[in-house]
Amino acid sequence: MIQLGRRCICCFDKQTGELVKEIPFKKITLRDLQGIFSVPTNDEMIEVYDVTAAHARQLQKFLPEELDLKRYDYELHCYAISVS
Repeated sequence: MIQLGRRCICCFDKQTGELVKEIPFKKITLRDLQGIFSVPTNDEMIEVYDVTAAHARQLQKFLPEELDLKRYDYELHCYAISVS
């Protein structure tokens, strides 16, 4: 069994801290994310990363909807999925 990472942007309500939704990427590579978040190319990015305004501008072209930083906090998450 192989473990793969599925990455998405998690959207949290600024008032309640509640998870509102997960936004999947249209198409993005690990290399794209490493460049946007300025992490080394040997970093698999399995940690949670806060999305700043600068990150949001760069990520926007890979997302199916606009990020609303005034209303929500965003984080990049990686979930392990098993493939047989």
